[in-house]
Amino acid sequence: LPVESMDRVFDQLFEASGTPARILDLACGLNPVYLAHRLPNAAITGVDISGQCVNVIRAFGGAEARLGDLLCEIPEDEANAALLFKVLPLLERQRAGAAMDALMRVNAEWIVASFPTRSLGGRNVGMEKHYSEWMEAHVPENRAIAARLTGENELFYVLKRK
Repeated sequence: LPVESMDRVFDQLFEASGTPARILDLACGLNPVYLAHRLPNAAITGVDISGQCVNVIRAFGGAEARLGDLLCEIPEDEANAALLFKVLPLLERQRAGAAMDALMRVNAEWIVASFPTRSLGGRNVGMEKHYSEWMEAHVPENRAIAARLTGENELFYVLKRK
């Protein structure tokens, strides 16, 4: 996303959850680079399976980054907010129940989970409806939906710990 679009999305997310002091970004890609710039006083930890992403985040500074495979281990770090952007469908495809396991085990007051709403080719093929139904049927017992937001190509759920 362009930075302006990211700013709008995070404005909406933080309006729902409050601005977090500690963020755990799982399957982070390069998001911690943006977050470190946007929230210079926040403690940001990014976890990704890609060593290249981890190296880039470390090179930019401002955020901790480490290697991790969410199918093998869900980090136990405590955070105000955990970000799981577009990763739950991938986990579920790799191993049935893995997405729910991640949602249950993340140690954060808030979880922001996102899902794609368009195919890689940009087509609308019913993904928003599909993932909305999936998420609303799989909200863990220890969570409540605080907000549902849509971006250009992404659906977001903000979940609060009960």
